[in-house]
Amino acid sequence: MYLNKSFAVLTITAITIIFTGCGAKGAYFDKFEQPADGNASIYIYRPTAFYGGGIRYNAILNDGEEERVIGLISNGSYLYTQVFANREIEIKTDTMAEGSIIIDTENQKIYCMKSAVAMSIMTAATIEQVDMETCKKEIINTQLHE
Repeated sequence: MYLNKSFAVLTITAITIIFTGCGAKGAYFDKFEQPADGNASIYIYRPTAFYGGGIRYNAILNDGEEERVIGLISNGSYLYTQVFANREIEIKTDTMAEGSIIIDTENQKIYCMKSAVAMSIMTAATIEQVDMETCKKEIINTQLHE
């Protein structure tokens, strides 16, 4: 009996550490920042999900001149960046099966990208553009990944 109780406590502790250690830890999303003149804002968010919750990956931005890491996307997190307007921008993930999207940015426009983990033979992260209404409903429950 004592062994079963100890095993249950140990199992619950391990599961708690695994699932709380992999999520975002920054401030919760508050509001959309208006981009500066000549720029566009890009928000990339990943809603909290149990499936694939422990998987983290980088969001990478390519504006035709340089490729740079925007930041790490973890379960329940969001990232924010400003880019030059009037450019073709590629945003991709660095999972085994790369997900990517290309957008043409416009001056002072806000773009929302939703990311999620899709697991099959290889781990993949999907990324898709969503409308502002969907974004406003879903991004509110995410935290800035620091």
